[in-house]
Amino acid sequence: MQRRGQSNSERLALIVGVILSAVLGVFFYIKTDVATAMATYAGLVGIVITLQIESALRERRLADELTRQQRLVSRVESIGWLPDLLDEALDALDEIERKRPGTVGADLARRAFTAFVAQTRDLRRGRYSTTLEGVALALVRELTERTQHNIRGTSPVSGNLQWWQTAQGQAYWRGNLEALRRGVAIHRIFVYQTWNDQLAALIEAQRASGVRTLRVAAEKLPPTLRVNLSIWDDAAGLERRGNSVGDLIDSDYVFAPPDVQTMLERYTTIESYAEPWPIGA
Repeated sequence: MQRRGQSNSERLALIVGVILSAVLGVFFYIKTDVATAMATYAGLVGIVITLQIESALRERRLADELTRQQRLVSRVESIGWLPDLLDEALDALDEIERKRPGTVGADLARRAFTAFVAQTRDLRRGRYSTTLEGVALALVRELTERTQHNIRGTSPVSGNLQWWQTAQGQAYWRGNLEALRRGVAIHRIFVYQTWNDQLAALIEAQRASGVRTLRVAAEKLPPTLRVNLSIWDDAAGLERRGNSVGDLIDSDYVFAPPDVQTMLERYTTIESYAEPWPIGA
């Protein structure tokens, strides 16, 4: 479209130039008055200068646009997995806009793309948040599988330990066992509401498997420290918020070093309130 516009502008300039030259030739042939000729010449010079400036500005705009396009292409191609994925996404968005403009489908496509952009902004700051249990657990599993050195965490538990007995809790524990077999050190602080034999048995079983276990009564902690934290290799962290029976409300992940350090400091503070359990372990 821009090339067609540029071609039309060049053709128009050529036509105007030819007509102007013919008119001036006839004018100067008829008029011999020097003052009139000089005035006309001065006007012509002004027109030429104006046309040259306009041409220069148009070329600059075109050059800037080409540079922008080249920069965008270069940035897209610098990310190995992006070109094919972006091409497919643009094909889909283009078809939606052409075939279903103004429909709910088109609105949903725009919202999905807007949500993606917002999520990448969060990731740029080293943050990721989800309210989807499956997505959260999949990311926990991936982070655990990638861990090479240590996992630190707190585990708020209620009297009947619902979450640890669920399929999700069992899957999480199996991932812990695999990490222990790789030589990963796991430190876990159990924050309990009510102490009972069932909770003692759970902690003893994890301790026997190689987890460094501690315990602290929730009432001994400030409200701001009654949290569910996980930290992998001191490089990635998670704060999980749930309801009283362990159902997920949201999961906030942090990857930026300052945020992870802040989470580590909170964990260390909670640890200062806790005691090893079983006692003497």
